[in-house]
Amino acid sequence: MSDIMILLLSFLGMLLLGVFGVLYVITYFGQKKSECPKCTKKTTPKNTLIIDQGTGEKVKGERDFGFAIISGIGGVLIGAALCVFVLAMVISSLGDDSCSVEGIFIKCVSYGGSSRVETTINLPIAFIALIGGLSAILKGVGRIRNAIRSKGKSMTCEFECPSCKHSWTEEVPAS
Repeated sequence: MSDIMILLLSFLGMLLLGVFGVLYVITYFGQKKSECPKCTKKTTPKNTLIIDQGTGEKVKGERDFGFAIISGIGGVLIGAALCVFVLAMVISSLGDDSCSVEGIFIKCVSYGGSSRVETTINLPIAFIALIGGLSAILKGVGRIRNAIRSKGKSMTCEFECPSCKHSWTEEVPAS
């Protein structure tokens, strides 16, 4: 890949990250909140449940569609970036002649001018990072799916006040 293409993709990635950051902040502060009956502090739902039309059981949903979609897409993108980074780092070092596998590490040696530079990749930590990336992807997809499934349906929102720890539920009619 050419340097200009890498630079362009890096710029577009940073721009996308910035846009999602701004959208996340806007939707986070725009979430619907309810007032605690005891201390009047406003809080977001701890849990949102909808009734599944197929089984009649209560399943997890999302009260704020916009926030759930933005945070779900953000989670998928961050998880995918983490997975791609870890896989690219490990796979490229396995194919490099200056790298060798020593136990649970991959050690690479390169020379920059008159100095020797050693790079070490800890494989268990890389594996944990890969699992974390996959987990973020699955959680993001689940959040998007819950948001789509609960759009326009009546919900039961469970709240817990962060100040006085009072718990209550509210029924939200279909919109």
